[in-house]
Amino acid sequence: MRGYACCDWMTIQPDTLVVKYMKNPTFSDLENGRENNFDFLRFFLASCVIFVHCYAFLYGPTSQQGPTDGTITIGMASVNAFFMISGFLITASWLNTKSTLDYAIRRFLRIVPALILVMLLCMFVMGPLVTTEGRAYFTNPKTYEYLIFMTKAHLHLSDQLPGVFQNNAFAGRVNGSLWTIRVEMLCYIMVAVFGKLGLLSKTRLVTAIAIVGAVAMAVIGKRPSDSEAIVPVITNIVFFIIGMAFYLNRRNITYSPPAFLVCLGILFVSVFLHNLHVPWMLLGAYVLFFIAYSKNLGLTKFAKYGDFSYGMYIFAFPIQQCLAQYFSDKLTIWSMFLVAFVLTFICAVLSWNLIEKPCMKLKNKANQLLRPAKSIPEVTGVSS
Repeated sequence: MRGYACCDWMTIQPDTLVVKYMKNPTFSDLENGRENNFDFLRFFLASCVIFVHCYAFLYGPTSQQGPTDGTITIGMASVNAFFMISGFLITASWLNTKSTLDYAIRRFLRIVPALILVMLLCMFVMGPLVTTEGRAYFTNPKTYEYLIFMTKAHLHLSDQLPGVFQNNAFAGRVNGSLWTIRVEMLCYIMVAVFGKLGLLSKTRLVTAIAIVGAVAMAVIGKRPSDSEAIVPVITNIVFFIIGMAFYLNRRNITYSPPAFLVCLGILFVSVFLHNLHVPWMLLGAYVLFFIAYSKNLGLTKFAKYGDFSYGMYIFAFPIQQCLAQYFSDKLTIWSMFLVAFVLTFICAVLSWNLIEKPCMKLKNKANQLLRPAKSIPEVTGVSS
């Protein structure tokens, strides 16, 4: 990833202006705690990733992964959007956090516990059920090395368990979505470094970095090959910085329906011109955050029963691999998506209630201990 990246509520100070009486409100004027659509967007993006991955599981990773204009797929755009949302909200988190330790605890408790859970389940539940190694699976050292595969240089070579999914169309990979989590963590560190150096107070500098990064990635190429693995990593970091810059400029960016329609129209036309990559980098953030703060969608209570988007993102890949191993000859793209969506949703609900939500409470307790007695009250907004 939700870019997953992936995802707690953090402080965003509401503006005291009454937006409905404003002619040209800015994005800052629309900040009002959880009254936004970030939860829905993240869940929707995670669902898009599940859908697009169905192509790889049924036809192989080199297949055309879903609808595309030739420069970017729905899956790629969804991951990019995750990182933009994360850049926006993690910047808000840092600027409203009282200490680096507080910030680190928030990030750790939101990402790591559920990540460890899915890795343990893959190792000791799914692995033994699907491996071709039999009992030798438990005596193979590579089984236990999987728990630290996220620390290895080449994730695609380390994200494997003995005899697991070796004959699938997407051969060998256990949870290919997790590569974005490591990039997300790097971005969290980047925000902390920027914050400690005082760069987050230099809005023009961060904006310039975002623009230069977007132009550079547009020049480098539109469809990097597998051998250019560093390119998608840098691309998503650039999208994260775009989200950062948008947050820092939110008081100067007008929330305008006509501007939204123009940006959306340009993106729509770019699909037919087979050149969506560059406009998406330049205009995608405005479209994304306009939707996030729209008051007309009626989706502000979407996560009333829990934020399941992170679980959807980290559990889907191994579930889809299992479906491909046993039912690939019986499944179509849509049938695999529907079955995978339901099974993943169940896992996400359990993950939220058994792991993620309890860890959020630990975060709040740690936050109370670390904050001064008199601090600014928090008004929350979701992060990735």
